Amino acid sequence: MPSFNQRGATPPTTTASPAMKKRFLIPLVVTSPIWLLLGVGVADASIHIAGCQLGHQGACAELQRRRAQSAEMDKASAEKAKQDALEAERKAEIQRQFDAWKAANPDKVNDGRPKLTSSQAIGCEVLLQRQLNDPASFRRLNSHQDVIQTGVIRYSATNAFGGRVQGSHACA
Repeated sequence: MPSFNQRGATPPTTTASPAMKKRFLIPLVVTSPIWLLLGVGVADASIHIAGCQLGHQGACAELQRRRAQSAEMDKASAEKAKQDALEAERKAEIQRQFDAWKAANPDKVNDGRPKLTSSQAIGCEVLLQRQLNDPASFRRLNSHQDVIQTGVIRYSATNAFGGRVQGSHACA
């Protein structure tokens, strides 16, 4: 029986699929510049240190410049942290003042919105109804009690094309 190559056929080969190549190639291509930059940065610093130890003034000056730049960056980040702490303290003080005012005036605040009397809620609803193109199409979606507690009327009405649309109106 003739061997595989004697018949004129080529032996089967195993090649990686294009997807398999991409799977390993993409992370390599993406991460190699990062590793290269890290390696260059470390090697660059080592070269300047060695040059300074050998007495090269340029290398020593570059190391001093980098140290000063690093100190400036540390100072800037410390200043940013200080500003953030002051801002947080200021916001906390404003919140304390608001909480004290809210405790002193419970009748004026309900979840950040003013309470309405029943007549104010009805008056607001009537005014809203009059502003519509078709006042007869007005329908209130939330209860009268909700309007009194929140000061917001949720409603639906028809638009100029006859389609029903929803909206809300703050009565404050």
